[in-house]
Amino acid sequence: MKVSDAYREANGFTPEKIADVMIGFYEKIDARCAEIERRIEREGVKLNCRPGCCGCCRDGLTMTQAEAAVIRKQFPDIGKALPHPQGACPFLDDDGLCRIYSARPYICRTHGLPMRYFLTLADALEMGMIEAIPEDHSPDQKIELRDICELNTLDVMDLPEEACWASEIAEAQLAAMDACTFGDAPRVEMRSFFEK
Repeated sequence: MKVSDAYREANGFTPEKIADVMIGFYEKIDARCAEIERRIEREGVKLNCRPGCCGCCRDGLTMTQAEAAVIRKQFPDIGKALPHPQGACPFLDDDGLCRIYSARPYICRTHGLPMRYFLTLADALEMGMIEAIPEDHSPDQKIELRDICELNTLDVMDLPEEACWASEIAEAQLAAMDACTFGDAPRVEMRSFFEK
């Protein structure tokens, strides 16, 4: 994606400004996540995700350049600390708590919530989720899928739509912010923040 320097500057899509734009984006994400958690509780369900629950905080995860900019702004000295040992997210402390919690990437903010997303039948077939596309359906027809962390025992298909995180819009916004600021720069490995 090619974006002019004037557009980048006018809209906050510069490496110097994107962290502030991202912080505003995260505030909206966090507000929506809290709303979903309240909606789930009204259904009589409490999610099992809590501080110290870090089974999903694995090594090898990546983030966008824009997400990395937030971490660099809020935690400029994090790379001087020792990373968590291999196998788990390098940002975890010895108690399984996130050392960059206020700057954690989008995926960390939404993980654990009931997820609602859509795939075309062709994509579902390619991924082995279905065996064949029914004759009376188009390969481009979308199907709804839902998922939740295995530590939560609720049936996500029973939840109302508003009690699930639909990722497409937020992920498209995140991708656009990253592309407008950094073009096609590669994603950043979390462990790359730490000095060798």
